Amino acid sequence: MLSRTAVIILLSLFAPCATALPALTLKEAMRLALENATELTPFHHQKAALEARTAAIAGAYDPKLNYSSRWSVDQTPSQTFTRDRASVLGQDFSAQKLFSTGTSVKLGLHHRRTKMDFPPPTQVETASGVNIPFDINANFAKNPEYFTRISVDVVQALWRNWLGQEIKLKEQIAGSATSQPRFEREIIAQQVQNEVERLFLQLSEVEHKMLLISKSIKLSQLYHKYMRRKVDFGHADPIHATVAKASIVQFEGQLLRLQLARKTIAQRLELRVFGRRGHPARWILPPAKRPHLGVVLAKPSSKSSDALVSKRIDIAQLEEARAPLNLQLALIREQERFELNGIFSANSSALEGDFAGSFPSPDKNPSFALSVQISIPLDKTDTRYEREALYQELEVIERRKESILRRVGNELLLSAEEFADARAIRRQAGGHIEVLEQQIKLERERIRQARSDETAVVKYQLEIEQIRMLILEAFLRERFVEAKQRLLSHSYPREAAS
Repeated sequence: MLSRTAVIILLSLFAPCATALPALTLKEAMRLALENATELTPFHHQKAALEARTAAIAGAYDPKLNYSSRWSVDQTPSQTFTRDRASVLGQDFSAQKLFSTGTSVKLGLHHRRTKMDFPPPTQVETASGVNIPFDINANFAKNPEYFTRISVDVVQALWRNWLGQEIKLKEQIAGSATSQPRFEREIIAQQVQNEVERLFLQLSEVEHKMLLISKSIKLSQLYHKYMRRKVDFGHADPIHATVAKASIVQFEGQLLRLQLARKTIAQRLELRVFGRRGHPARWILPPAKRPHLGVVLAKPSSKSSDALVSKRIDIAQLEEARAPLNLQLALIREQERFELNGIFSANSSALEGDFAGSFPSPDKNPSFALSVQISIPLDKTDTRYEREALYQELEVIERRKESILRRVGNELLLSAEEFADARAIRRQAGGHIEVLEQQIKLERERIRQARSDETAVVKYQLEIEQIRMLILEAFLRERFVEAKQRLLSHSYPREAAS
C-alpha cells in the first residue's frame, strides 16, 4: 500500500496547469478521433461493395428477358435444280425465371420468315420427248413462308442444385464476407484509441515534468543565492557557487526541451483527434476529473491472460473467416454432384403463307414432352485442387490463431510484470521521500541551534523533487502499460467503432 505522503505527492503532481483553453477529456478525445479518423472511411465503401456483390448473386432469381435476331442466306443445290437460294429472317424472344426451389421456367416466342428464290421458268422434256413449260414458283403457294412457335420449358433440378442449394451457398459465402470489413474497422479503431491515449499520457508526462523542473529551477536559484552568500562570508569555496549556477542552466535546458516536446506532442494529438490543425484544447485535467480506464491485468496470470486474448477482435475475425471457407467446401461438394433434371416442354406452332395466319392456336400442331436429363462429370481435377487449397487455408487460420494466443498472451504477462515493477518503484520512492522529509525536519532543528544553514534544507528539497520525478515516471509507466494491455486485449470501447 502507498503511504499517505506518497498519495499526496501523486495528487500534487497532477495539479492543473494554468490555461484558459477548454478542457477535453480522454474519452471525449477518443470519440472525436474515431469520428475524424480517415483510416475508417474506406470500410464504409468496402462494406457497400460486398453487400452489392451479395445482391448480384441474389439477382439470379430475377426474371431474365432476351431478344435475338438472325438473318441468313443459304444456297444449296438440290437434286432437281441447279440453284435454290433461301433467305431466312429469324427472331426469338424469351423470358426466363429461376425460383428458389431450383425450378427454371422459360417462355419463348420464335418467328421465322423464309423466302425461296427459284430458277426462272424453263422447258422440261417429258418422257415422250415433248418440251413443256415449267415454273416452280407456281407450285409453291406459300413463298415466303412464316413460321411461329410458342414454347414453354420447365426444368426442375432433382440432385445437383436441389431446391436451389448452389445459389443459396453462394449467397451465404458472399454474405459471410461482409463481416470482414467490420472486424478490420474495429481493429483500426482500437489502434486509433490507443494512439490517442498514448499521446494523452505523453502530454501529461511532459506537462508534469515541466512543473517539477520549474520547481527545481526555483530551488536551484535559492540554493545558488545561499551559496553565494556563504562564498561572500568565506564559508564556502567559489566553485560551489559555480556548480549551483550550472545546475540552474541544466534545469533550464531540460525545461526548454520539455516545452518543445510538449508543442510537438500537442500538435500530433490535435491532428489525431480533429484530423487537422486549428483546434486548441485543454488536455490535462485535475485528478478529480481525470478519466482512468483502469488496469487490465495487474498480476501475471496465464489463465487471466488467455481469457483476455480470446476476446481479441482478430481472434473473432479468424473464427468468422472459417465460415466462408467451409461454405466453399460445401459448394464444391454440391458442384461435384451429377446433374439430374426433370424437364417438361410444351410447344404450339403454325406454318402459313401469310404473317397473320402463322400465329399458333390450340388446334395447330400442339406438342408436349416429359424427359429426364442426366449429366455426370468424369474429371474432377479442378475441384480437387480447389478443395485442397481450402483445407490449407483453414489450417493457416488455425496456426495464426495459435500464434496470436501465444504471442499476445506472453506480452500480457510481461506487461503485468512491468506494471508490478513500476508500482514497486513508486512504493520505494514514496518511502525515500518520507525519510528525506524527516531529515529536513532534523536539519531545521539544527538551523535553530545554529549548527547548520538553509543550503542543506534546499539540497534535500532538490533531492525530493528528483525522487518525485521518478515517482511520476513510474506512475506514467503504469498508465502506459495499461494502454498497452488495452491494445493487446482490444479492450477499448467497441461500440464507438460500430
